[in-house]
Amino acid sequence: MSIIPIVTLLISLLPAVLIIIAVVKFYQLLKEKNDILREISSKLDQLK
Repeated sequence: MSIIPIVTLLISLLPAVLIIIAVVKFYQLLKEKNDILREISSKLDQLK
């Protein structure tokens, strides 16, 4: 049983996994930013 096909498979899957992780992190940051902006907006509305 050769290890080379396993290593090749891992190397080929690595970019896809990294892209998925980056997209999830980006989505979390956008959600956090929107929550902060919503909180600021509600505080400004209370000042009126």
